[in-house]
Amino acid sequence: MVGKKTVSLDGQAWTLDAPAQDLGGDIYYRYTLSNSGLKAVSDVSVIDVLPHTSDHKIAPNEDNIYLPRTWNKTQEDGSLLPVNHSAFTTPLTGPLDELPANTQPQTTITNDQNVALSANDVFDYFYSTTLQGADTASVANSPWLTKDQITNWEDVKNVKIVMKPGLLIPSKASIDVVTHNKIPYTASMRSMDIDQGAVNSIALSRNGVNYLEANEVTAHNTKYSV
Repeated sequence: MVGKKTVSLDGQAWTLDAPAQDLGGDIYYRYTLSNSGLKAVSDVSVIDVLPHTSDHKIAPNEDNIYLPRTWNKTQEDGSLLPVNHSAFTTPLTGPLDELPANTQPQTTITNDQNVALSANDVFDYFYSTTLQGADTASVANSPWLTKDQITNWEDVKNVKIVMKPGLLIPSKASIDVVTHNKIPYTASMRSMDIDQGAVNSIALSRNGVNYLEANEVTAHNTKYSV
C-alpha cells in the first residue's frame, strides 16, 4: 500500500502546498491510498497527526530518529529560514463520515460484485484528543473515540481510519478519504505573522504497530479579510 496526502482550500483543487487561507477559513486534507501490489490487501489502518506547535514526524526514519516537520519561513530579506514544527493547528470541523466526499462511491475501487465503494463503505473512523508524544506509540496507543464521544471537534489531535473487517482493497485499486479542517480564528492567530506554516502527514500500517509515513503537506495563514 502506498499513501499520499494532499491539501486544498475548497475540496476540489488539491496540492502539496496550499495557498494562504483566511483565519477561520476552510482547509481540506485528502488521503489517497493505493494498492500498487499484485494481491488484494486487508487490515489497512492510517493515523493522521494534526498539526500542532510541538509536532514531529509520526514514524521514525531508518535510524529510529523522529525528524521534525519542517517548513520554510520567508524572512524580511527574502531568505528562507527552516522551522522545525508547525506554527499553528488546523482543527477538524466535524466527523469524517458526514462529509459528502466520503459518502460518494468512488470508481477507483469496487467490491466483488463490481459495485463502486465509498470511503464510508471501507473504513471506520476514530479520534484521539491526546497530544502526540515522543514516538509513534504515543499516538497509536492513545485512547481512540467514536464521533459520539467527541463534544468539541477542536479538541481532536489525531485521526485514525481502520478498514472494516472482511473488506479488501483490490490490486491496482485506490481510495480517497477527506477531512474538513480550518484555520483557527483566535487572538493568537490574529497576532501571528502571515504565511506561517502548518505541516501535516499520515502514516500507514498493516498490523496497527509498524507504520510507514507518507509525504507532508503544508497550509499557510493570512489575515482575516472582510
